[in-house]
Amino acid sequence: MTSPDSDTAGGPWTSDRGTAGSTYMFGYDPAGAHAAKDFQIGHFNDGQTADDTFLTGGSAELAAGSMFANYLAFNGKSNLIETYLPRVFTTADLDLILKFT
Repeated sequence: MTSPDSDTAGGPWTSDRGTAGSTYMFGYDPAGAHAAKDFQIGHFNDGQTADDTFLTGGSAELAAGSMFANYLAFNGKSNLIETYLPRVFTTADLDLILKFT
């Protein structure tokens, strides 16, 4: 991810192909598979770019936060999301981004 205006909070973040970036996160538990509601946070629009209308689509910070929230959920520590990411996500936001149950 890059930003032409990286020294200003809220600057636009893009990939090497405009807003068509994506991030991958894999989780493995040798004890077995975790139940998951879904396997993707956000989506691409018809132009095959990240859909900026989705919560994390236009924000590298929120995308990273959503991955960290899922990391906590994967490890059974969802109760710590507000501790480490205070006032970042609402309950409705978490319903959209958390994939592990």
